[in-house]
Amino acid sequence: MKKIKPYKPEERQHYLKVWEDSVLATHHFLEPHVFQSIKKIVSDLDLGELESHGLWEDDELLGFIGIADKKIEMLFLSPRQRRKGYGRLLMEFALDIYAVNSLDVNEQNPEALGFYLHMGFEIQGRSEIDSLGLPYPILHLLRKNLD
Repeated sequence: MKKIKPYKPEERQHYLKVWEDSVLATHHFLEPHVFQSIKKIVSDLDLGELESHGLWEDDELLGFIGIADKKIEMLFLSPRQRRKGYGRLLMEFALDIYAVNSLDVNEQNPEALGFYLHMGFEIQGRSEIDSLGLPYPILHLLRKNLD
């Protein structure tokens, strides 16, 4: 049975493994040395500073989401778990529990962008560089009013 549970520090390695596998499967635009730099930064992050939740089936982490101030800061799925509705499950959880209304996505990740647009977000802006100052354009998305 699948269950969304809050992040626990003792599960950290599971989260880092899902992050790494997901980025390697979806962020083909990253140069290997850039990936290694980002991996170091992510390895040092305290996921407990975000509202982080994992989608688990038994002892396997299928994916996770991290939220801060109604903004999705990260959403990653194990590559083996893509296209099974788990991203939607995590997104609906974030919408229902945290009333998320914004997120950023790499412009060069069209599958993720398509997913977010399908989930009711709209592009509101674009930055030429990412939050690390690297030349990977970022799209800023807001959730459209669905009333």
